[in-house]
Order: sequence, then structure tokens, then C-alpha cells
Amino acid sequence: MEFNLKSDHGKFCSAEDGGGNEGQVVDGRPAGLLTATRDSAGGWETFLGEWNEDGTFSLRAKDTNKALCCENADADSDADRDGVLVFNRDNVGTWEKFYLWTDDEGRVSFESVARPKYFIKVWPTGSVSLSRAFADNQPVDEPGGYEKFVADPPITSAGVPTGGPLDPVWGPVRLDDELFYDGRGPLVPIGMHFGEAFSAFCRGKGDVERQLSVAVAAGYDHHRVWGNLGYYESWRGREVAFTSFTGRDGQHVPATPDYYAKVDRYHQLCQKVGIRAVWDQGDMNSMSHSAITGHQKQIRQIADKYPVVSMAYALANEKWQNFPEDIAKDENWAVSCMTAAWGSSPFITINSCPPGSGESAEEFVKMINGFFACNAVHGTRNFGDMEFVMRRFFNYGYERYPEHYHGKRYGQFSLEPGGPGQGVTVGNTSETWKIVGMHLATLIGRSAIEYMSGRGVYWDGPIEEQPGFYEVGKLKSIFVPNSFQFSAYHGNRGEAWFTSTYGFADKGEGYGRVDQLISDNFRKGYCIAHSGKGRRQITSRRTCDVKVYDLALREKFDLKVTAGIPFDVQGDAFFVANLV
Repeated sequence: MEFNLKSDHGKFCSAEDGGGNEGQVVDGRPAGLLTATRDSAGGWETFLGEWNEDGTFSLRAKDTNKALCCENADADSDADRDGVLVFNRDNVGTWEKFYLWTDDEGRVSFESVARPKYFIKVWPTGSVSLSRAFADNQPVDEPGGYEKFVADPPITSAGVPTGGPLDPVWGPVRLDDELFYDGRGPLVPIGMHFGEAFSAFCRGKGDVERQLSVAVAAGYDHHRVWGNLGYYESWRGREVAFTSFTGRDGQHVPATPDYYAKVDRYHQLCQKVGIRAVWDQGDMNSMSHSAITGHQKQIRQIADKYPVVSMAYALANEKWQNFPEDIAKDENWAVSCMTAAWGSSPFITINSCPPGSGESAEEFVKMINGFFACNAVHGTRNFGDMEFVMRRFFNYGYERYPEHYHGKRYGQFSLEPGGPGQGVTVGNTSETWKIVGMHLATLIGRSAIEYMSGRGVYWDGPIEEQPGFYEVGKLKSIFVPNSFQFSAYHGNRGEAWFTSTYGFADKGEGYGRVDQLISDNFRKGYCIAHSGKGRRQITSRRTCDVKVYDLALREKFDLKVTAGIPFDVQGDAFFVANLV
């Protein structure tokens, strides 16, 4: 795309000399220097914009096709990062990438990927640098006037990968006992956590549409998003709220202008991109009963307009922790509030964090009060013991079977399982095999999953750059849509297809867990083999073909397995079995 940029001072930006070569100097300055001094636009003031595959944006000088570079953008010294911006690179790397912001007036800003919170800034003299934005002499995380530009014509999302709009005839996702369906039939929900998405959308930060589109292209069918943020100090500069309130640090958080109109437009965006939303109401710790009740009804009205987008709704993020104390102690009020707005709806209603946050099947059933259809479970901080991690996430789903706890049947969502990057408080690992192994165990236990990362909490970079993003999305193409209609077993169950040859314990060579999801006709199965010491010996009760992957989803080998004869998957592994 081709455009001009006019600064807040009314001057056009220019690539001096039309661009230059790295290290070239003209009249004592770098060739290709970015300035903002022109009253009219010509060739040097015309730029080419390109979207990178990671959702970032880059600029090139039209005359020479040189990319705009922020030299020394990731220097160790903060002082050095008020960097020089120059069109002199042939290839695009981190220094040549920017996050695109837009505001309600359509103006754009460019935040450095190499140096988050630093923007392209035009000073009154017309000089340009990479610098922080300031308000009241204090650095802020959002662009101000000096960091905003009018693009002519406007920069669009052309070239964004997309799966196409959601088809309205699919209708809402629903739960039938613990199974997920839409108008096409059964489904296995595989989503990504994008908690700050609505906040970023309201503030014009980056290109939320592109990030969602990248997720769709990677295989994700939904995303989890928070509707209210700002109670905790970590959300300063990222607040979004339907009513004003006081944060935990005493800071006043104003209501977001036109909040419900923005919620409506966000649902429109999801419809366009082709991704559903798990809408979590977020943190409401200092809001009143009446405000929360009225808010639920407003959100319900918007949900009814976009039933194919509206996958699930949670009363509040971590309901019993992020409500005012008197409400958190009154479980009946919380349920009655939710029932008043959502009791007659077709949408899935989620409870997050029951009292004590034990998240067990038995605990959830005790407090369900006949209303919440889906339990949300969170993560583990024990990624050093992967046998424990995979057992825990498999058991979240496995233990909700009525024969195990004699309770009501319900759906299960792993909303915050842990993952890579900073900002994941429920357990952090950047090892792809651990991330994928955890999600595999969860799906085999018949629980819906979310890929979670630091960038999926605080959006400070493309989420797809985090380890495991594409591998978890790939699971959508591996698990057949009716997989949750299968039965889950561990290898000590008599009905299991696969068993650990020498037993179900970490006793020595040949021992280990074999958790599996098996079709009722025993024609297809998904299995994760882990724990044990040394080589794992597995026995199949049926002759079958087996495709073996490691836990990073790299294909290892194919096997033709004979019933009753042990075989070895050579380490922790995931395999798909088909009856011969």
C-alpha cells in the first residue's frame, strides 16, 4: 500500500534523498533520514507499507524501496534508544518492525518492536526520533499528539490472512451434558488467550484484526478476552471499563467512552475475521451490585446480536477473587445476578474459581447451584514435573465423569493453563514439548483448551512468536470434530485400548502412564504416553496402525502394532491409532 504521512504539526514526513545505504552520509547526516518538514508531498514523501507475517508493520521509501530502520533500537542504555530513524535497509528485521496503533480519529502511531513503548515521534522542529510519549512530564505507554500521524490514504488491513466470516447458520456453541456442539455438529474447542484484545481495540493499539486473523489461519476457533481491566496496578495504561471505579492502588479509573458501542464493534470484528469469543467480564473488585447486574444485561443484549461469535460468558475473571468482598462471600447473589441476565440464553455460562479455588470436579458440583454449565480450570506452577502436569490436566476432565464423583454432568474449559513468556502467573514454560504435552493431556481428558502466553495477557508483541503457538493450533486438524464423544481412559482401566506393559506407576523401566481417548467402536484413538523410567513398553489390545509424534508434534515414525505384543514409542510421545 502507498501513502503519505502528515505529523501533528501539519508537516509531511520525508525520506531524505529518497532513501540511502547503510552508513552513507549526506551533508553531515545519514542518507535516508526520516524528517517531517515538508509542506507538500512528492516522491520522497511517499511511503510503501507492508504487513509482516508476524502481524507487525514496516515502512519503505517509495523511490528506493529501502526499509525504515530504528538504528540501535535495542541498545542496553535507555538514553541510546532515542534512536535515529533512517530508510537504509534492504531487509526487514526487528529494528525495521513496528506495532501499528490507531485512534478514534483514524490517526496512526508506530511503536517499535525492538523497543516496546517507544514510538516514532516528531518534534516541533521537524526532527524525528524513536522516543517515549509523555503526559504531564511523565512517560506514558500510549501515543500522544507528537506520536500521531494522518495517513493518506488510510492504512488498511489488506493482506491480513483470514479464515473468512463466521457463518450465522452455525449458531451459538452449546453444551449437551459435557459435549460441545454448534449448528454443524460436535466440535473440539481450541482457542488462544488474548486477554488484552478488547482493551487494545478500544485504545487503537496495534492491529487487533491482524492478530486475530493470524490465530484463525493457525487453526484456532476462539479466543478468550477480558471486558474490564484496571483494578490491578499492572494494567495502568491499559484500562478499559464500563463504569468508573477505584483501583487497588487508589487510582481512579474512568469509564471508557462509548463502552457498549465498542463492545458491539468488537463483536462485529470477530464476525468478520471468523473467530469466536469467550467473553470474560474481567475484574470488578470495586464495582457495585447494581452496576454489575446492569452490565450483565447490557452484554447479554450484544451477545444476542452476534450468537455465532458469542461462544461463552463468565460472570467475572476468577469470580470469587475479583468481586467486591461482600459479593464474593455471597455465592447466591453471584448466581442470581448471572441468572437474571443469562438464564434464558443459549450461550455457555462459565464459573471461574470456586471458593478455595481447588477446581476439583467435586467442588464445582457442590457450588454449581444448577446454573453454571461449564467449569473453568487454571494452571500449574510445577512444569519441572511433567508427569504431574499431564496427569493433572488429564484428570481435570477425566474425574468429572459421573461414575467418579456422582454429580451433575458439565463442560470443562482450561482457561489459563500456563505457558511461555512473561506475565503468565499460573505457570511458565517456554519448552514447546511441555506446552503441547499439557494441551494434549487436556484434550484427551475432553476439556476445551486455550493456548496461553505472556503476550496473550499483556499484548506486547505478536502472540504467534511465542513457543508452541503453531503446534497447539495444529491440534485442530489432528483431533476429529467428534473426539469429545469418545471415552477417556488411563492405562489401568480394563476398558483401555493401550496399557503400560508392566503397570501404572513410576517404578522402573517399562512402567508409565498411558492416557487415551478412544472411540466407542474402538476404531480410532488418541494416546499420550509419559512417565516411567527408561524405555516405555506399551501393549495394545487390538491390531492397529499407529502414527507416533514426539510431544512437540514432530512425526517420529509409523508402526503396525499387533495385539498383545509390546511396542516402544521411544520416550514421551503422542500417538494416533486407527484400527486395521
